[in-house]
Amino acid sequence: MFAIRKTAFVQGKSCPDTHKTKNYREHVAKRHKLLLEIRPALGYEVGIHNFKNYVLRGSDKYFERIRKGLQRIP
Repeated sequence: MFAIRKTAFVQGKSCPDTHKTKNYREHVAKRHKLLLEIRPALGYEVGIHNFKNYVLRGSDKYFERIRKGLQRIP
């Protein structure tokens, strides 16, 4: 089966699985990019730290930081 796919690729013909694989890779890359954008907003450096401070201290400045962080999420 691999030899048939390899031959089709070499001859410039596409196999049905080639498009599925490309779409899957694009989907994974897009999801990975989104997760990298979400992580700083919700991670300990920003999101969790500000949430903890808001709960413990009740200061509006921490609530604003949380709100601004969440707005950055696509």
